[in-house]
Amino acid sequence: MLRLSGAGNVIKESPVRNGMQDVYVNAGSVVFFDDTVSHSFKEDVLDSQLYVQLAASKKYSKFAEFEAWRTTYLTAMATFGWIVSDRKYDSHPIAKDELFEPWSWIERELDGCVPTSLVAHAKRVLAPGPERFQDPAARLLLGENTLQSEPWQADVDDSFAGDISAHALKVPPATQLFSVVLQLSFVHAAPAMTSVLISFKTVEPIEPQLLLRTFDPDRIVGNIAVASCSVELSDIRYAQFREPFITALGARRTSMILRLEDTEQ
Repeated sequence: MLRLSGAGNVIKESPVRNGMQDVYVNAGSVVFFDDTVSHSFKEDVLDSQLYVQLAASKKYSKFAEFEAWRTTYLTAMATFGWIVSDRKYDSHPIAKDELFEPWSWIERELDGCVPTSLVAHAKRVLAPGPERFQDPAARLLLGENTLQSEPWQADVDDSFAGDISAHALKVPPATQLFSVVLQLSFVHAAPAMTSVLISFKTVEPIEPQLLLRTFDPDRIVGNIAVASCSVELSDIRYAQFREPFITALGARRTSMILRLEDTEQ
C-alpha cells in the first residue's frame, strides 16, 4: 500500500491508469480521486482536509456533538482556502420497519453531484465484506476516526426507531453504544470536491470495515444525520497555508493519510 510521506517528501505519484481512481483513508474521511486529478492537487486536498478535521476535533467531539463539529469543520475550510457552497443538513429518525442502509442515504445525497462511475467505484470499495480494508493500518485508522463505542445505560423510556421503547425491545440496562461518523469525499475535477457526512448511533456491534452494512432499525438510537457540501479550493487563498500545514501536520501526513490498495475497477 502506498502512503503519504513526511514533509518534504510528498505523495508517491501513481502511474496513469485510464478509468481508475485513487482512494485514500484520510483520518475520518475516505477520499476518491478521479484519475484526471493532478498529483499536486491531491496533496493539497489531503493535507488541508486532514488539518481542518483535526482543528474541528480540538473543539468538539464529532461523536457527541456532531452538528457543532460539522459547523466548525466547514468554518475552518472557509478560513483555510476553500470556497464552501451548496451545503445541506438533515436529521430525522428512521421510518418504522425500514431497514437502515447507510449507503442508500449517502447515494441520495450524491445523486447529480458526482459522476456515476466514481460513485459506483466507491460502492465497490466500501461494500461490506471481510475482503475489504485488508491492510490493518488502514482499518485501524478508519476505525479510530469514524467509530466510537462506550458503555451506555439504557433508560426504559429511551426511544428507538418507530418510537419503540428500550423496555419493549428488552435492551439490556447496561450495553455498548456505537457511534459512527463517516465522511466520503469525491474529487472528480479540480478544484471542486463533494463531501457527504453521515452520523448515527446503534446498539448493534460494528466493525470498521462494515460501517455501510444494513442495520436493524430497532437498534438505532436517536436520529440519522446526513450532511453534504460542495467546495472549491482556491489556489490563491490556499497558497499561504500550504507549507505551514505541511509543517504542522508533520508525521501525521504519514500516519493519518493512507492510500488503499488498488481494487478491481
